[in-house]
Parts: sequence; C-alpha cells; structure tokens
Amino acid sequence: MAPSALKVPNLRWILAFALFMAAFLNYTDRNVLGLLATTIQKDLNISNQEYASIINYFLIAYTIANLLSGRVVDKLGVRWSLIRQ
Repeated sequence: MAPSALKVPNLRWILAFALFMAAFLNYTDRNVLGLLATTIQKDLNISNQEYASIINYFLIAYTIANLLSGRVVDKLGVRWSLIRQ
C-alpha cells in the first residue's frame, strides 16, 4: 500500500485537538508566571522591579519569537511548518 493511500480516521479532528492543546498550553504557560510571582520572588530573592524586568524581557523575547516564527511559517507554508515541529 502506498503511503499516500493511508487514511487516518478523523484526522482533521485529531489535528484540531492537537492545535487547541498547543494553544491552551501556550496560554497557560504565559499566565502561570503571574500566579507564581510571589513564590519566584521569594526563591530568587528579587524585588518587584527586578521581577517586572524579568517578565518584560520574557515578553519581548516571546514577541520576537512570534514575529520570526510567523515569517518562517509564511515562507515554508503551514503544513510543512506543523510537520517539522
């Protein structure tokens, strides 16, 4: 049987669920920093200003990564980009 002839039942729903979970985990990961702020500050012994700087650097890096990954997806195409992850 040729590889192109293989059929996966409900493939679209599986892919939709995988994309939903990826988006949910990404959202949760970013928001958990706010919930753990006091714990992180105590563990690292940092002030509110230092914590805010760390979060700002994280968000700047996150924004740059999103911009760059968007360009990569535009060049490679959505299908190829999702396969290569």
